[in-house]
Amino acid sequence: IDASVTLIAHRGLLNFRSWVIHEGQCYLMDRLGPYKLSLDGSVADIGEPIKNRFRDTTIDWSKQDWFFVGVDPIEEKVYFSALPASTSCYPD
Repeated sequence: IDASVTLIAHRGLLNFRSWVIHEGQCYLMDRLGPYKLSLDGSVADIGEPIKNRFRDTTIDWSKQDWFFVGVDPIEEKVYFSALPASTSCYPD
């Protein structure tokens, strides 16, 4: 196997539950909010409508091990859950 590691963005993950792949796109969540990683390596910040929640005290970061990203393929929505009370989906 011939492989190498390449930095494509200064983003990360909150835990092993904070990403999902849907229709060839990877949806992820870190401390900056939700974002999307495409097959071509491009990164898009998709959390603009809820960005303020990631900056203020709305989210209890001590529970970040339980945050998750999920997908409903029938509704074609990706859900970002930052427990206990902040859940959003993309697209609206």
